[in-house]
Amino acid sequence: MKLTYKSAMKIITIVLLALMLVAFKQKDLPNVLIIGDSISIGYTPFVKAALKEKANVSHNLGNAKHTGNGLEKLDDWLGETKWDVIHFNWGLWDLCYRNPDSQVQGGRDKKNGILTFTIEQYKRNLEKLVSRLKLTGAQLIFATTTHVPDGEAGRIANDDKRYNKVAIEIMKRHGVKINHLNELSEGIHGEYAIGNGDVHYTPEGYKLLANPVTNMIVQCLQSESKKDKKKPNIVFILADDLGYSDVGYMSQKIRINTPNINQLASNGMIFTNAYAASPVCSPTRASILTGKYPSTLNLTCHIPGMGMEQYVTKQSKGKKLMEASFIDRLPLEELTFAEVLKEHGYSTAFMGKWHLAGEGSAKTDDGIVDPRFHPEKQGFDINIAGCAYGQPANYFSPYKNGTIIDGPEQEYLTDRLAMEACQFIEQNKERPFLLYLSTYTVHTPLQAPEQTINKNKGNKYFAMIEKLDENVGKVLTKIKALDLDNNTLVIFYSDNGGVYGNSPLRANKGSLFEGGIRVPLLFSLPGKILPGTRNDVAVTSPDLFPTLLEAVGISHGRYKDLEGVSLWPLLTQKQKNIDRAIYWHFPHHREMEKSMGAAIRIGDWKLIWEFESEELSLFNLKEDISEAVNLKDKHPNKVKNMYSKLKKWQQETQVEMPNPNPEYENE
Repeated sequence: MKLTYKSAMKIITIVLLALMLVAFKQKDLPNVLIIGDSISIGYTPFVKAALKEKANVSHNLGNAKHTGNGLEKLDDWLGETKWDVIHFNWGLWDLCYRNPDSQVQGGRDKKNGILTFTIEQYKRNLEKLVSRLKLTGAQLIFATTTHVPDGEAGRIANDDKRYNKVAIEIMKRHGVKINHLNELSEGIHGEYAIGNGDVHYTPEGYKLLANPVTNMIVQCLQSESKKDKKKPNIVFILADDLGYSDVGYMSQKIRINTPNINQLASNGMIFTNAYAASPVCSPTRASILTGKYPSTLNLTCHIPGMGMEQYVTKQSKGKKLMEASFIDRLPLEELTFAEVLKEHGYSTAFMGKWHLAGEGSAKTDDGIVDPRFHPEKQGFDINIAGCAYGQPANYFSPYKNGTIIDGPEQEYLTDRLAMEACQFIEQNKERPFLLYLSTYTVHTPLQAPEQTINKNKGNKYFAMIEKLDENVGKVLTKIKALDLDNNTLVIFYSDNGGVYGNSPLRANKGSLFEGGIRVPLLFSLPGKILPGTRNDVAVTSPDLFPTLLEAVGISHGRYKDLEGVSLWPLLTQKQKNIDRAIYWHFPHHREMEKSMGAAIRIGDWKLIWEFESEELSLFNLKEDISEAVNLKDKHPNKVKNMYSKLKKWQQETQVEMPNPNPEYENE
């Protein structure tokens, strides 16, 4: 048959279309990257073959050699590809590790070696490596180094196990999946070694190693494909020391300028009876993260920057009762909502004030007291500016904060955090994300750009609020620009009452009066939360954990220790009320009315019990939001019932109570 020009062109066209179709299909496949030592180079071809038409599997085809060298090449290896799974390892050879007492075999290193890469360097570099890989948003799998036979390359017997143990601890801390190749390789090495005393394998041996690598990658890809791409993103904005009256939509302070927060309120539901679980910051922050009351956590006071001993001595001086004991960190065994969301496929970032990582931050140069208790150890992939600080050393760069890189001189911290938040949203727009933007604003020191201060007629506090609002606006604008606004739950909240007046509420931060504990709270999620709505039900910090989970479709019923209740039925107007009591336990002194005590709210009624005076105060908040009239004498039965309920709760949660001050009589 004679092939005509027309027929030839037709065949070429069909072939090109077929090739384009194959390329298109390959492009649509998930992307898998394998990086690491020479063993990983050996098993990669078998993994590629097994995952053909299931995933695009890549290997840089270079040996990491050691973790430092691998870190230098890492960005080149990652490239611009959006990786779904990354399988990585660095073995003992790649530490340039040598036993100084033995002859090195082979042609690799003719020196009777020295320990050229210590285990401490290995730990530091692995930490850096994992932190960088986590920024990709890919699911990570770490492979333990394969079996090293005695004497191979002059290494000390069983050191593969010692180094693997270190690596496994690091991976568990970071939530990275672990592929235990060491255990498999130890069983097959004798039969499939490429030569006597060599770590490498025959093709058959590499094929066996490829099996668990392939299986773990497939598991990750399957879990990725099962993710609901429509899961709502979460942007949780927590202001510091922002009072009930410090937002424009409350119409209490006429010079407050918060147009972006006002618009957010118009787009969703505001809670008029929202509370912080404590009149100070650290306890509320811990209760938000864990869904538990501060007294249950025994974290009932702000963690003192001056140091615990100095603080307790200072606060107890001249007082009838000593400060009750409390811990200075959020324990790692406590489960946070960030850990749960991460487990369900969310990328997670914390930015701003943490204040749950040790006492004495004011005595440091960088705010770091104990990094073991930083946000990245509690479910957050990224931590920017979160450390032990309760307030910034400076709102202008240089920040003197070891968890954020200084920006240009005089860069404003609130601006910087919003910029980082917008970058995180941009980088994670294709997958569900949790952004916890925990601003240091409006905590002291009162600092703001001069232009904004002048605009607010010299009022630095109002200027700081305006900068807060401006940067809330930047985040909301980014969400809208990326067309994520209809699938992003936004929460705006404060950690305790304001410092500079909370009209019409009584008192300020540090008090169990409403001014110390009632705060702004609003939720927005178009299509789920009706815009322009308000809710008068009393809610509190531990409610956030179960609410966030239910909002994104995760059952919170299995988390039996939660003390909060989900607000989602209220937000979606499927429920009108929550029948329960809300509690406060604050056994600490403040230069403020109604501190060193406990409180309970049931419906419209609130009871405060002061520990030193043993005075009980009863208020009807619906009729008397300013708590001006103590009704204890008019309603003795209500006082008795509420006090009894409060005492029972304290006993059940085993709260720490203040002890008598032995020096009180002598002063």
